[in-house]
Amino acid sequence: MESSTPPAAFHRQPRRAMSGRSLIGALALVALGLLAWELRWVLLVLFGAVVLAVALDVPITLVRRLLPLQRPAALMLVLAVLLVMGWLITALLLPEV
Repeated sequence: MESSTPPAAFHRQPRRAMSGRSLIGALALVALGLLAWELRWVLLVLFGAVVLAVALDVPITLVRRLLPLQRPAALMLVLAVLLVMGWLITALLLPEV
């Protein structure tokens, strides 16, 4: 038959009062959460900029391998090609007025 006393792992430890350091840490976490919430659109635009930069890095690297161009010139070439392709696709998809 089992004993009615719980194992040692389940004994309650006496509660300690929250120290000043713990209180400051908790307040800092709350403040950081509020700051992130207020800056959510800025953070979203920043994340989008990073994703765009990483996505553009692949064609820029390919252009630099094929042509002897510096990185800014390769970026301008890639952007020009993307703009022309976007304009052509738009001209195909949108009806004439």
